[in-house]
Amino acid sequence: MDLRPNSEPQEFFLRLPDSIFEACCGGEAGGGKSYSLVIYPIIRGWYKHPQFKGIIFRKTFPQLEKSLIPLAESIYAPLGGRWNGNEHVFDFKKIGGGKIWLSYLETAKDAREHDTNEYNYISFDELTHFQKKVYLYLLHRCRTSTPGLPNVVRSGATPGGE
Repeated sequence: MDLRPNSEPQEFFLRLPDSIFEACCGGEAGGGKSYSLVIYPIIRGWYKHPQFKGIIFRKTFPQLEKSLIPLAESIYAPLGGRWNGNEHVFDFKKIGGGKIWLSYLETAKDAREHDTNEYNYISFDELTHFQKKVYLYLLHRCRTSTPGLPNVVRSGATPGGE
């Protein structure tokens, strides 16, 4: 499976050090931002850690179904990720690894569903679609208590929107 970046800006984004807590990759539609967000925990090897917990957000569930779930399935399944549609999670326990959820955030109430959760990796696909207060609220869910696992937020955005 070829997981190489398709452009110099994408490569720069994927190589950011884990010491940078928040980062956003911007650009025109079709530039590979969603792809970058999906492969980020793979390139880093975090998905192989049994305590790894990542989550990638889109604004609505239909957006997940149409684009993000099929993209993630094409990348995660060959690596041992098993999709659980009821929980909206790719589970890598077959290879001794962690979990990556695909979730939506239409409202501030949806963000509250993540109270008390701890994620090592939080990603917002199309950041301009989310309310600022929802984004800021979820930053507090990105933390780690596991040695060897960082906590980072990575986003993709097309110009426009919030």
